[in-house]
Amino acid sequence: MAYDASASLTLQEVDAPSVALSAEALEDWLLRRAVCAAAEAVGAARRSVELAVDYAMNRVQFGRPIGAFQAVQHPCADMALGLDGARFALREAAWAVDEGPDGVEDAAAVAHSALAYAHKALLHITANSHEVFGGVGFFVEHDLHYYTRRIASDLAVMGPASGHLEAVADAAGI
Repeated sequence: MAYDASASLTLQEVDAPSVALSAEALEDWLLRRAVCAAAEAVGAARRSVELAVDYAMNRVQFGRPIGAFQAVQHPCADMALGLDGARFALREAAWAVDEGPDGVEDAAAVAHSALAYAHKALLHITANSHEVFGGVGFFVEHDLHYYTRRIASDLAVMGPASGHLEAVADAAGI
């Protein structure tokens, strides 16, 4: 869907002993995977905002850049706010998973919260970016489509935000 491979691994003539993965090691890997997915979503959201703002500043309509119109300014401001929140959530999750003093349960809640927030923010930001671009943003050849396909692919692999919010509730004992 995103026109790129999520991963590729080729092993030839490898002799590796079988290793049992402990539950703690698996949990740690899953939390780090969630933080990495949130980081990818934040990066895609950042680039979507950059593309939309640059286009709004340079596209001229009625003798003025379209960014001068409130109907374009407000979605751009909303995108910037969503991006700031996602960045903050990502930083907190990275810290909690790497150095958090409160144990795995709290780290799990923070990591899943960050991923849920980042995915929701990216969905909102790419939708608003498409609106800023108008018809141009709907061409498959445009760079914005990469981020639109990327979020669809990530949601298929990592699951929707609702699943991560359920993991937050489980970690919190709710």
